Amino acid sequence: MASALQFVNGDFYSSSNNVIQHYTSAGVLLDSLTLTSAYGGTRGFAFGANGLLYSVMVGSNGYTVVSADSQGVVHETYTTTGDKVASNVSFGKIAFGSNGDFFVGLGGKVVRFTPGISEGTAIVNGGGNDVEVLPTGNLLVLNEYNLEDRTASGALVRNIASLTNARGVEYDPIHNKIFVTMIGDSSNPHALMRLNFASGAVETSTRFTYGDDMVFSTDGRLLVGAQFQTPAFFDTDLNQQGLLGSDAKMFVAQMAPVPEPATILGAVAGLGLLLRRRR
Repeated sequence: MASALQFVNGDFYSSSNNVIQHYTSAGVLLDSLTLTSAYGGTRGFAFGANGLLYSVMVGSNGYTVVSADSQGVVHETYTTTGDKVASNVSFGKIAFGSNGDFFVGLGGKVVRFTPGISEGTAIVNGGGNDVEVLPTGNLLVLNEYNLEDRTASGALVRNIASLTNARGVEYDPIHNKIFVTMIGDSSNPHALMRLNFASGAVETSTRFTYGDDMVFSTDGRLLVGAQFQTPAFFDTDLNQQGLLGSDAKMFVAQMAPVPEPATILGAVAGLGLLLRRRR
């Protein structure tokens, strides 16, 4: 495979060991890109409104978010001075808001960035295994043992649910549901769960071993990455629908059009046709 990617709306991507792989919407591998190792190894990634790929790179001296084009050329770099991503290989996920700002979960904090400004601002101290931007602009902040609703500036709105060794969070704007992956414990190991947004109650659950990063696709499927197994597609009732590729990948994303503000407001009001872009 050539070391270059096609950036195609609706297609899926995964990352591992600095290699970003590109798949059709049906999960067939098309091409790949090897990102520079100068900033460390790849973790979570997402596509920005400018069409660039933003990847969280973790090195021995800290972390850097790089924005790269389809040839792997780095256009911008972002970080917070002195910060590192916590040691767990799951940490270092990224999510974009509708205004273009993006958020990085370091495992010990959540940092907010504005494109074009290289230094970010820590908005949550403690936690940040994953972060998801809601259509309202609020954040779902996932910690090891709880899931929180916070404002875009980091203020706590409410605690949604208590969890065990949680790893990834994702939001379904069509049905107003939350999905969570967690390693769990002996009473509930390796759970992929759907939660009620209002109450935080578990509505349905299935087992997916070491499930991690997720993306809710524009066609209504949930794609779940995993540390030791091939990423899989699920419907909203958590019935498995197929695989992405043939090898284990923790971090996954879809390239999708970024909605205009009016579209977002309409979706929030009706929980309807929101085209959302995630990690």
